[in-house]
Amino acid sequence: GGKQPGAVSGKMQEKTYVLLIAQEVKRILENNGIKVVMTRSSDKYMGLSERPAYASKQNANLFVSIHLNSAASSKANGVEVFTTTPSGARSTNPDRSGSRARTAGNAYDAYNSLLAYHIQKELVDQTRMTDRGVRRDRLAVLINTKMPAVLVEAGFISNKSDQKKLLSTSERKKIA
Repeated sequence: GGKQPGAVSGKMQEKTYVLLIAQEVKRILENNGIKVVMTRSSDKYMGLSERPAYASKQNANLFVSIHLNSAASSKANGVEVFTTTPSGARSTNPDRSGSRARTAGNAYDAYNSLLAYHIQKELVDQTRMTDRGVRRDRLAVLINTKMPAVLVEAGFISNKSDQKKLLSTSERKKIA
């Protein structure tokens, strides 16, 4: 948000559609009696390392970071959920070599994986978008969390089919 638009495709900015999805997730969860604290509820910027710190300060039980993907090829499409790479293992992203060291986020590896699996399954079931699977990576918003955490890539802003869903209020509700 704010000064950081995220991925951009034409006039579409990641920050706009991610906030709409997050607001819908918040509405759904609160309607089910779950307290939700958002890192942003308007078009403001919060750094990657600030987000898990804020969640810790709020005593959050879970951390879900919602994003949109982008690729050089407009054919890339679908949804995927990231969890922290277990210590000693390589990330599933081939373009990232990264450390194999243990991070704070690894304290919740079993819960991270379970959360990622269930979110990925529901995303695919609800949206019928391409299943890119659960992936592991040492992403800034995941490695310093002090609670179970995942990063959701809710579609490719660079793909026309995914864009269509992201532009549709009813399809964004399915994503949420």
